[in-house]
Amino acid sequence: KDLEEYTKNVKIAEMRRSGTKELKITDFYIENSCHEPIVSAASGEDIVLVLQYELTTTKPLNDVSIGLAIHNCLGEVLTILYSDYVGTTFDELPEKGKFKCLIRDFPFSNGRYLISARAVSNSIELDWPQGYIGYIEVEAGNFYGTGSLGSGVGPVLIRGDWQLSDAKERAIT
Repeated sequence: KDLEEYTKNVKIAEMRRSGTKELKITDFYIENSCHEPIVSAASGEDIVLVLQYELTTTKPLNDVSIGLAIHNCLGEVLTILYSDYVGTTFDELPEKGKFKCLIRDFPFSNGRYLISARAVSNSIELDWPQGYIGYIEVEAGNFYGTGSLGSGVGPVLIRGDWQLSDAKERAIT
């Protein structure tokens, strides 16, 4: 509960941070697939994670990779995604801007998830706010596409195609 309360009132610009600080993460929020800011997400829907930043240098930054980590309410890491994991890095950044990451079929069950972020350029840390920069409030959604808002027991939702066969591996229809 303490982590959740802290994250509600966080001021990213005032956070202790490490890195060269040539790029500074200044805000975090989420959007729906129409790029409208939202206060909560639903499992199974597309969402956009938005990180605003500003540059504190005039020298060009190359191969910038932005990382986001999603944590449970105890602070345990559930997943990490850097832009370069999916082959995306950024060059020629404007002085102020936004990095946006589309997550299709958001695979988390209902609850609150804490967010941390980090920016690197050519493997050199640019900015790493030391703490959680925000959170995502997730409501039960139609993740499985069945119309049911069931969200399972654990934090991460997965889909599977189930089949039945007999002992000789013959499909039963």
